[in-house]
This record gives sequence, structure tokens and C-alpha cells, in this order.
Amino acid sequence: MNKILLPLFLSLFSLGFLSCIDESAPVAVATVDSTSAADIFGGYTMELNPTIEFAPDGKSGTYDNSAKNSSFPAGEGIQVVITYQDGGVGLDIIFTADAFTDGALGVTVQDFKDSGNDGAIDEFTVSAAKVGDTPIPGFQPVVQRPTPGEMKRSEADLAANPVAGSADAAAAQQDVDISGAPTVAEWNSNVVGKGILIVGQGGDTDLLSFTSSTAGVLYEISDGFQSNFTYTYEKRDEGRDDEGIIKVTIEEIENGVKMVDYTSVDVDFTDWYNGTYEEAVSTETNTATDVVTNDDSLDKGTFKIESDTSGYVQKNFTASTSSSSDSDAASSTSSNGETTGYPEGYTDQILNSLSQQ
Repeated sequence: MNKILLPLFLSLFSLGFLSCIDESAPVAVATVDSTSAADIFGGYTMELNPTIEFAPDGKSGTYDNSAKNSSFPAGEGIQVVITYQDGGVGLDIIFTADAFTDGALGVTVQDFKDSGNDGAIDEFTVSAAKVGDTPIPGFQPVVQRPTPGEMKRSEADLAANPVAGSADAAAAQQDVDISGAPTVAEWNSNVVGKGILIVGQGGDTDLLSFTSSTAGVLYEISDGFQSNFTYTYEKRDEGRDDEGIIKVTIEEIENGVKMVDYTSVDVDFTDWYNGTYEEAVSTETNTATDVVTNDDSLDKGTFKIESDTSGYVQKNFTASTSSSSDSDAASSTSSNGETTGYPEGYTDQILNSLSQQ
């Protein structure tokens, strides 16, 4: 797959360097306690590397842990009983199962946020995890970002803390229509901070993480490369309601010369999190000579959301062996000699950042 395109779709976070909450909108603190938690968490999927799927009633669920590097209890398809306890800090969620021989799994959740103060929960943090009475080694807080309409504030919370005067609480409590292409505001609030898996026409799979509304990181899973990029997203003003355009720029150092890759991609959204793409324009500019080369090997394929970006990277991405290729540019070179534009040790820095989300 054309390497320039890949940065395109990065990762609805999930690297989580920036919050996917729209910072221009008012943010309210949502209250979730043991009396309302089951209704709020019912139907939610918590990605912690493992994955925990809450049943609709919020009182039972399914636990899956197939991660290579996880200190959580092992096992797949484990049925768990879920209870909630008000803790000193945040809310404690307890997952109990006979298969958990070392004790129940417990996590602490806190900092529930309602972006736009409209009645929906848009972000919260899993701040601690333990098995029995033993904290899970190396656990770092994980920011969770529910999809639109997936998690809603309780009636009691809304009664005690009304939404903003301009907000439509009734609409926020209903299912959100995510069909077609998102607007720029919807993209920034619901796609930024997550990860997207793309599959090109040649079968290559890559993970793209949109870390902000203008930047992201690409993981080429099959080749072990990562690249950073800047981008713009826009929804087409005319034509079908499911079309968007992503314009991506990647800067890399090749043999001491900065090369600038540019790709414009047409995106056809089935919904905000799934669809197809096709490159429309792809060029490479040599900044030393100003020579622009057109790339005729334009790619196309499909994409879908990956909520647990950090878990996916840990399980599926292995960085290529790198060595210093240009001391002035401080770039890294993969085992096949291709420069990545990153200093040696960059992958470790990224993984450390991911583990803190």
C-alpha cells in the first residue's frame, strides 16, 4: 500500500496525546455512582487489552484477553458478574468469575466528562486495576472515549446538574445517527483520538492514529515502520452525503534530503467508522531541487475503527531493526534501508506513551 496514504486514517487512539473531546465546547462533569452505573455501562465495550463487553443490563458481561503482553487474567469468552462500589476516588467496578483463580478483577473509573454539556458521556478514565488485592503491575491510566450515544448520563445526574441552556438533552439521550460522512466538528469529537485499520487492495493492513485534528502517527503493521504526518479533513459540500476528503503530508529524510509526500484521498463513509477510500493525487517533492514526482500507483481499499489502539499496537506491531542513517537529521532507518524520519528509540517512546493512556 502506498505509504503516503496510510497516515490518512490514523487511529480513532488512540494514542491519546490529545483528547478527542471538542475543546471549543463546554465540558460538564458527569456523575456516575453505584446506583446508576449498571444502566450507564450497559451495552458498553471497555478496551483495556483485555476487552470487556457489558451486557445490556450492565450486571454481567464477557471477558476476553488474548494479549501477548498483559498482566490481566488470561482467558477468552469468560462470563463475568459485574458489581459496582462507590470508592474513595471514583467508582470501583468488580468483575467476578470462577476462572479468575487469583481473585476478582477490579478497575477504578473516574473523571466522567460531558463534552458540550448535552447529556452524553464523551470521556472517562480507568485509573487503576487490580486482581484480588494486588494491583496489576505497570498499569497506567487508560482514557475511554465512548462513541456518540453509547453512554448517557443518568436522569438523576441530569436533574441535579442540568445541561447547558443551548444543549438539547433530549437529543443527546437518543441514539445518534452516525451514517454517512462526519462533519469537521463530528470528526474532531469522535474520530480524533481513536484508531483506524485500513486494508489496501494488495492486502496490507495498517493502523493509523489521528492524535489531533491536524496530526497523527502511522503504523505499517506488515513492514514494522511508523511515520508521523499532518493532515486536513473536510466533508464534501456537494454531492453525496457520505463523501469526505483527507489531505495528508509526510516529511521524511532520504540520503540527507528532506522529501515531502502529499496525498489527497477520497473517502466514502458507510458510517463515521467504516467505509472505503481511494487515492486521487499522490506526489513527492525533493526540497533540495524542487522536483515534484507524481506517483501513478494510487491505492484504494477499506477502513474500520479500532478503539483500542494501544492494545492493537502492543499485540500486532513489531518495529523493524533501526540504525542511525543521518546524524544531522536524526532519522532512523529500517532493516531494508528506508528512512522513517524518526530518531532511534522512537518506537519505545511511542509505546510508553500508549501505555499511559
